[in-house]
Amino acid sequence: MSLQRFSYLAALFLFCLVSVMLLSYRYFFSLPAIETFITAYQNRELSTLKLALDKEMSFLSIINHDYAVWNDSYTFMQNSNEDFIIDNLQDDTFRSLKIDGIYFYDLNYQSHFAKGYDYKTRTSFKIPELDLISNPSNQNILPYRNKDHSRHVSGFITTSEGPMMFSSSMVRYSNQSDKDVGALLFIRKLRPNLFVTLAELSQLKLTASFISNANGDKHYLALKGSLQGEKVAKQRERILLDHMGKPIVLLTIEHNFSGVPKLINRDALLTLALLGLVCFSISLFVRYYLVEPASRGVRAINEMLLANKLVKLTAQRKFTEIKQLVNDFNLLVDKINQQKRMLEKLSLVDALTGISNRRAFDTSFELACQNAARSQSKVGLILCDIDYFKPYNDFYGHQKGDETLTAVAQGLAASITRSTDLAARYGGEEFVVLLSHSSEDEIILIAEKIQIAIKTLAIVHQKSAVADHVTLSMGTALLNFNNKKTGQCKKHLLKQADEALYEAKKAGRNQVCHSFLATDVKIDSAE
Repeated sequence: MSLQRFSYLAALFLFCLVSVMLLSYRYFFSLPAIETFITAYQNRELSTLKLALDKEMSFLSIINHDYAVWNDSYTFMQNSNEDFIIDNLQDDTFRSLKIDGIYFYDLNYQSHFAKGYDYKTRTSFKIPELDLISNPSNQNILPYRNKDHSRHVSGFITTSEGPMMFSSSMVRYSNQSDKDVGALLFIRKLRPNLFVTLAELSQLKLTASFISNANGDKHYLALKGSLQGEKVAKQRERILLDHMGKPIVLLTIEHNFSGVPKLINRDALLTLALLGLVCFSISLFVRYYLVEPASRGVRAINEMLLANKLVKLTAQRKFTEIKQLVNDFNLLVDKINQQKRMLEKLSLVDALTGISNRRAFDTSFELACQNAARSQSKVGLILCDIDYFKPYNDFYGHQKGDETLTAVAQGLAASITRSTDLAARYGGEEFVVLLSHSSEDEIILIAEKIQIAIKTLAIVHQKSAVADHVTLSMGTALLNFNNKKTGQCKKHLLKQADEALYEAKKAGRNQVCHSFLATDVKIDSAE
């Protein structure tokens, strides 16, 4: 054998040996790391889809809760006032709230009011399944028997009109001072445009179909925001379950990645060619430029999952697959963070007036009371109610009423300047101003500024008995939190502000009634 032939055979043997080693390394280490990366990505896609669906449910729950704790709803459940139905439960209410059904039930599941109205086609319908006396299996859509004692239930229900999204809340007085008198149920049909919205928010290709045979032989996984043990795939199926745990909607999800890269592709062939020339150098090159960046990406993603915080990855190498994975992941991070900020903002802002809502007020009020208890400072409240707003709505119409609510809300917000203070919609035509570290003089000054701001709006009100323009009745309260019973002090402060507002109304409206509590006030432990 010639030396030249031996060198050729040795070079061929070395090339094959190193090639097998490289392919083995890629098969056992590199591709699993990439698969882990894509698995985390697809998990995040499913999580985004679940988050988008929860957001739609949250919108329905928020308006349902606002109506359930509305004082007029509480009064309606007690005396069945027909005017309440005429004023608040007409067809335009369904269209403005984008809901398809409103149902009031007493504590014995007896229907107090029931109306189904398709706000898209503007046609009425009836749902026999919502007769909870005749259909006791559906009684768990009301929050009467919740094991966690929560006052709210939401989910999906199968009806003769098709699958529906529902949300129910206990009906109670807005300041939560009285007992529950029943429950309020809102429903919304699952329309194709809902799934179009979910696809846009999650950046996935999504196909939805209603399941007519809930007892089919094929097993589907419920949508829970993760792969649930499944492998990486281009397409997968998930179902939505109703309140009975039965499948009602089948979702076909197409991911943005088709799967793990192939064992031998263009880059791998190029690498093998280079390895035929310098095996040792190329092996180091592959380790340095392929495996380490993927491993760092996987470790970074694992750290993000543990910390529950998404940050962008940095692609320090030039390989196409890794750059593409990193770029796509970073785009997903931007979209998720943007959606998160949007959802957080929507959950704390009143959709009509643009100022803070009741939930934002409750959170800020709790924090202000805790800070005041630690520093033994004062917290002030100003409860505001638009005078003769119902006659205003009746005379000028609900659209004009909404414009007036928005104008008054913006006037309130403009009257406070400190970042620690808050103006929020309390419910209906009621608003509240929260003043941290306040004093009597400051509350009086803010109340005067509010009166001037509302008067400056000069909104004509021909049905007012106190003025020819829209006016406010206000009740203020101020309490020094030198008592360790923060929760009782908070309730007492709300009660005092509410009573002051009542006195302002009783005295003729369009005025302010102040209730400044002594710093050594004793809080009754029974309250």
